Amino acid sequence: MFDAARNQALEELTGLVGRVQACTALGVSRATYYRRHRRSPAPAKPRRERRRHPRALALVRL
Repeated sequence: MFDAARNQALEELTGLVGRVQACTALGVSRATYYRRHRRSPAPAKPRRERRRHPRALALVRL
């Protein structure tokens, strides 16, 4: 509930004083503002295969 009220206040203040000052006044990071108002989905992170450490013990299969 608090987040919804803060977001509404942020939207109203942005029109009056600008985005930077509105974020500063309400204690919201600009990165958070931009992240929440992004139009496109977040970019997908490719999964990296874990490499074996060079000093790891060898697996012995019987």
